Amino acid sequence: MNEEWTLEYYVDESGSIPVRDFLRGLDKKTYARFLWSFEQVRIRNVQAREPLVRHLEGKIWEIREESNTNIYRVLYFFFRGKRITLQPHLFGESLTEDSFGEGKLFSL
Repeated sequence: MNEEWTLEYYVDESGSIPVRDFLRGLDKKTYARFLWSFEQVRIRNVQAREPLVRHLEGKIWEIREESNTNIYRVLYFFFRGKRITLQPHLFGESLTEDSFGEGKLFSL
């Protein structure tokens, strides 16, 4: 049995992968910091705490990175089977656990 946690991107109804698209638009330094943070969350999983992550509400957690001009957030939650599902946070968008759905997931 695999004891390691896995990270997955959420795939929306249209087949788009919002986190992957979001990451591609970042500067290289911020992109690299997010990749490092994702790996730390994968390793630490449910034991990850601030300043790496922040609990928002219910089962939703946040990874936050700053660039010279912006603050970016990727939200995640723990899915059964030791999976961590990632989705970018878009301001003004109401996000709940149901926003992630049971749809397709794309492993990192």
